[in-house]
Amino acid sequence: TIAVDGLGDEVVIRSEHDTHREAAARLEITGPYAAGAPSDGTNLAARAWSAAGARYQLGDASITLTKNIPSGAGLGGGSADAAAVLRVVAGMAGVECQELSEVAATLGSDVPFCLDQHAAWMRGRGEILEPVTFAVAAPFVILTVPVICPTASVYQAWDALEPGLRRGEEIAAPEWIAPHLPALRNDLTNAALNVVPELKVWIEI
Repeated sequence: TIAVDGLGDEVVIRSEHDTHREAAARLEITGPYAAGAPSDGTNLAARAWSAAGARYQLGDASITLTKNIPSGAGLGGGSADAAAVLRVVAGMAGVECQELSEVAATLGSDVPFCLDQHAAWMRGRGEILEPVTFAVAAPFVILTVPVICPTASVYQAWDALEPGLRRGEEIAAPEWIAPHLPALRNDLTNAALNVVPELKVWIEI
């Protein structure tokens, strides 16, 4: 997993520093992809503040999210938002970000990676990170499609697949990444197609 420069949400937190109250977050969501993001307590940014803010008795907060990353696109926008909140909490509490790695793992499989912010192989449920250094920088093209494919639904569909359908089609690895992995594949492709069949049109482009 790698981070993408130039594509990110903006997270602004205003803490009330009321240590006599439980840590809760009020959300305001703006930006071109605001419509696809939950604006209640299920939002990962709000959950991150509630979990980590309570740990350090930071009280309530108002969080403004400017969504530039499409929701339901598999780009980890919600996880990145949660990690951004955790980094702010760490700064306010005067602790290292890694002290919040356990909290990150409870929020979602991608949140520990987003908190760490280094290219890595992810194992386990996402909480086991092995740093990777690429010898050659390479450009990527990211195509976002006008459909929402909820991550939780995709994983549920993957669990329901026959074992033979869980392994994605392998593709040849580009030369610069070949030393790290001889072949690449996306094991979630069939599950995603079960959830959103119209993705097939975009895959075949």
